[in-house]
Amino acid sequence: MASSVAVPEGAGRQTVLQWVVFHCTGRAFAFPLRTVREIIRPQRFVRLPGTGPVVCGLASLRGSIVTGFDLGIALGLSPSREVPDHRLLILEQGERRVVFAVDGVKVVATAPIRKAGPRSRALQKLRVPAEAILGVGRVDGGEFVALDPAPILRGLLR
Repeated sequence: MASSVAVPEGAGRQTVLQWVVFHCTGRAFAFPLRTVREIIRPQRFVRLPGTGPVVCGLASLRGSIVTGFDLGIALGLSPSREVPDHRLLILEQGERRVVFAVDGVKVVATAPIRKAGPRSRALQKLRVPAEAILGVGRVDGGEFVALDPAPILRGLLR
């Protein structure tokens, strides 16, 4: 799997991709489908001493040890792992597999995205690197912020 998502500029400044649309603190976000390996139910994490609240800990996943992160906290929102029946998105960053806890997964869908201006309401109060924001799209009558997970993970894996 690629460690980065290249979203080319298309005619009309829209790009259509398949998305995994999920929620954190009542807001909709999406990762490109090709970056998400799996969606699973909550797992038990072993907390790591000295790590901040964004780190869920370590989990055993089919014989591999993976690091889990709370995407809600990483985005500057409320903790996702505290939501009953939250979901885990398994992604690969280079050779490393990681897990993001999200409040829930809404849908896997094909949708166009457009560039979001710096004053876009969808981007307000988000704590995310600018290069992680691919744009804004709509699915099932609601707006989502399309994210590239690679810059988010780079910041977390330092």
